[in-house]
Amino acid sequence: MTIEKLRILFKEIYKLKFDYQIEGVFSNGSSKQIIYALEKHNLPQSYIKFQKNCGHISALDIHNGYWLDKGEKVLERLNQNKNQKLLIIGSDGGGNLFKLNIQNDSIYKTNPAGNNPIIISNSFEEFLEQLVLDWQHFLNGDASWKYIV
Repeated sequence: MTIEKLRILFKEIYKLKFDYQIEGVFSNGSSKQIIYALEKHNLPQSYIKFQKNCGHISALDIHNGYWLDKGEKVLERLNQNKNQKLLIIGSDGGGNLFKLNIQNDSIYKTNPAGNNPIIISNSFEEFLEQLVLDWQHFLNGDASWKYIV
């Protein structure tokens, strides 16, 4: 599973590149109440699965930084604007936003103001696979790799 690949890579990166604890980077998943509420909003199943199994990633020291929000924050955004098509689910270290297209599971990246969306993956699962590739190239010191952040 992609989340497990990310967890393993994260441990390898921090063991080799950093000299401090990595606790709290991945959560254990959102609560059953949050999952139920997210499901009621008809979010793509790949994203619901992520929230069940992980729920949050804070990897701000890898390349330019990766942050995927907790289910509670995503639910708060959903409840504030029920008609949105692109839902903010995280950001990078430069403040650019990762947005989930609720209708088709694709992932977009926008500038910090939420403008100029560009598609970066066709599904949330594909987005996580891209994170795996980014983290592998970061671990190997590959400066020529085109990172998503």
